[in-house]
Amino acid sequence: MGQQASMFDDDDGSTLPPHSYDGGDASRWAAQMAGAGAAAQRTIIFEFIHSRGRTGATCDEVEVAFGMLHQAASARIYELRGKYRKLKMPAVVFQSGRFRPTRRGSPANVNVTKEFV
Repeated sequence: MGQQASMFDDDDGSTLPPHSYDGGDASRWAAQMAGAGAAAQRTIIFEFIHSRGRTGATCDEVEVAFGMLHQAASARIYELRGKYRKLKMPAVVFQSGRFRPTRRGSPANVNVTKEFV
């Protein structure tokens, strides 16, 4: 598979790197996440959240799925929610109003794409 253009190019115009994987979507996205810039990470996280439909994903679930640090995962979700004004990007991910426990048992917002709000 060739390179895929990011739907959120803003940093260095990078695209997703070529990859190899054995599994389904989660494996593909995890392979792409390795070494990806912020714009590519936003694309991958958006696709992951969207693929989960009404179930959506918490920040903790994104961290686990991609082996990300909390700071990186929460920053990308914040940007996808249109909260980082410097990007001048519309919100494409929303808080559903539902919560699920994190690995440590704390309540976490469930993020979904617009059609599942």
